[in-house]
Amino acid sequence: MILEAWKGLSMYSSDDLLNWEKQPDNILEKPGKGTDDHVMGGHCDVVVNDGKAYVFYFVHPGRRKDNPAPRNSFEDKRTVIQLAELHYLNGIITCDRDEPVHIN
Repeated sequence: MILEAWKGLSMYSSDDLLNWEKQPDNILEKPGKGTDDHVMGGHCDVVVNDGKAYVFYFVHPGRRKDNPAPRNSFEDKRTVIQLAELHYLNGIITCDRDEPVHIN
């Protein structure tokens, strides 16, 4: 389960859908390096394609901490959808939003 935490996305796992365990770290909390990806990611959806899992997520590029757009301006409200591949290793799901992604 992925939960919008407003500080990235919290990841939870469960063996019985009753008891949930939170992963130690959120994904997409730290900004990426790509164009328009310099802010925290949120509001996601996951797609499985050809045996790989991908997270589509929203960013608001004008909400950079180092150079914020004026409040309620177009740049403050502008939304860009980004994509990253999810990786599963030793019970933990991660993603590297700066890793190049190719999906059909």
